[in-house]
Amino acid sequence: VFSGDLVRLDEDNILWFVNRADTMIKSSGFRISPTEVEDLVYASGIVGDVVAFGVEDELLGQVVHLAVSSPDPHRLPEVETLAKYCTQHMPNYMIPRKIHAWEGQMPRTASGKIDRPLVINTCLN
Repeated sequence: VFSGDLVRLDEDNILWFVNRADTMIKSSGFRISPTEVEDLVYASGIVGDVVAFGVEDELLGQVVHLAVSSPDPHRLPEVETLAKYCTQHMPNYMIPRKIHAWEGQMPRTASGKIDRPLVINTCLN
């Protein structure tokens, strides 16, 4: 449904709640908040926009990926510098497996928030 929740439709056209769509990343038995990862990355001062998301991994369940833009919209983000920063400032289970460089500012919704689904889908396709 529009909210992101998972529902089923029965024979009487009644929607039944099945599961809550959740953005938590589950990796190596840890529940990782994308917001917490994003806050740590913003603290580096070397990104403009950031979106953290989980990607399925056969061994770990999920791994952390980041989409990042540069504070300067005319330059690509410094991915190698950010990777070093993450290694030094994050617990091992939170360190991103992959950092996707986003050129320019990330797309926004009508309310001005980053369009997370669009950013994630673009990175994965």
